[in-house]
Amino acid sequence: MKRSRALALAVALVAATTLASASHRSAADLTSRLVDSLPLSARGGGDPVPEAVLLAVHVRQSTNDTDSVERLAARAIADVDGRGLTFATRDGDVERRVVDARVVFENDASAPLTFARLNDVLGLRESKITPEKLVEASRAAERAHVGASFDVFSGVYGAAVKTTALRWLSQSATHENAWVIEPDVAWTGEDWVSLFERYYDDGAVDVDLVTVNATIGDAKKMAKWPHYGSCEFCREGDGVWQRAFLPVFRVSKRLATAVIDALKNGTTGHHEAFIPTVCSRAEWCTWVTIKETSAWFRYRPVLAEAEVGENGARDKLYHPIKDPVVYRALRNATSDEKDSLAIAATK
Repeated sequence: MKRSRALALAVALVAATTLASASHRSAADLTSRLVDSLPLSARGGGDPVPEAVLLAVHVRQSTNDTDSVERLAARAIADVDGRGLTFATRDGDVERRVVDARVVFENDASAPLTFARLNDVLGLRESKITPEKLVEASRAAERAHVGASFDVFSGVYGAAVKTTALRWLSQSATHENAWVIEPDVAWTGEDWVSLFERYYDDGAVDVDLVTVNATIGDAKKMAKWPHYGSCEFCREGDGVWQRAFLPVFRVSKRLATAVIDALKNGTTGHHEAFIPTVCSRAEWCTWVTIKETSAWFRYRPVLAEAEVGENGARDKLYHPIKDPVVYRALRNATSDEKDSLAIAATK
């Protein structure tokens, strides 16, 4: 009852403000602001649900510790740590989540970085991403946990970060979803939260997989994908399989658990086919495609600086970016303000 009265008060305040003000802000925007000012108990009870955002990164001794794409990406993630996401569910309830930014990192196998050195490389000393928010990924540990299935699932580079991210989420007692982001992805919106918010409307709140759908209707063209033959799971059952492009994606805890369990049971496949195919074959699983991709969101070639000025656009995803100069140039080309990320090179 207290929650109902509080929300009723918020609605009444919105109505009064709308009539009394010439502001062009929408009632929905005002409602969001007013609900944010209410006690958590009035927003749905209890604390906000943590929404994990995991930067999946490989660190090397050779990584520049003053200016690198990895450092810029870590800063962009750290900047939204603790930010709130308030939205209305399909049932009309108000729900609030809070960003819990973390770094899943695979260390240099030949010369592991100390945590102090890692903090320097990623520029985390002044951020909210404290040592307990660093999740170390290990190929040996993942292979021991899921078995030989890891070798195919991890892809051509054998990286452990995405397997570790999925396993971390599946074992979390407090998180129900996680965004997993590679460091060579740039989002040209205000910040990462401005992308996340787009997938909390009443059609995507409970979706298990949010990613770029790379499935092609033509079976022959799909079969030309280099990793097609490696997906044992894809050939099982009806043989219908899906493909996703995963530089950035959101995954639910129950899908992460299903993927890890399937790997442990001995079936495998490249993660870009395995994850969406597991989802498509589970009756409970739903997924939507990320629409905010640019024509320069691709596997290769690496994005060049010459492409940025001509093709930069607001609220779009770009990939792959391997040069911090290109990363900053893209942000500058799509922002009305000076690029604050530039100062990361001097810290």
